[in-house]
Amino acid sequence: MITTKQKLKYFLDSFIKTVKFQGLTCPSCGHHGSDTVDRKYGVTRLLRCDNCKLLYRVPTTTDEEYSHYYQEDYSEGFTTDLPSVNKLKEMKDINFVGTEKDYSKYIDVLRALGCGDGDKLLDYGCSWGYGSWQFSQAGFVVKSFELSRQRAEFAS
Repeated sequence: MITTKQKLKYFLDSFIKTVKFQGLTCPSCGHHGSDTVDRKYGVTRLLRCDNCKLLYRVPTTTDEEYSHYYQEDYSEGFTTDLPSVNKLKEMKDINFVGTEKDYSKYIDVLRALGCGDGDKLLDYGCSWGYGSWQFSQAGFVVKSFELSRQRAEFAS
């Protein structure tokens, strides 16, 4: 769960970047021209680059800021808390069905869209891999990515 202190730090950092005109260019092509799609809290905006059409948030976040946040600060309870070996075995034995990490509805949606065995999925931000494991068990070929080294190592 994101704390009030983390929210205030984000707001202050974003405000300072905005005042200093930092982190306002497209992170893909570096272009300065963009259209505002949406605003949040007065300091954060969703933009669409006029050049490459990428949607991105400003002010942008540096690699160092991302690394610090996902290695040190980010916590979302059931998503980021690593289970014990016994708890993991219990969840895998029931294929996570009925738990808060049950991905059967997402698998059902993919099947309804015509996706099937052997189709490839990218689980970007896979946390400790519970969704990736379920997709794999359902027959999908899954590549997973997680910024947190601790959770990525657990997932592997």
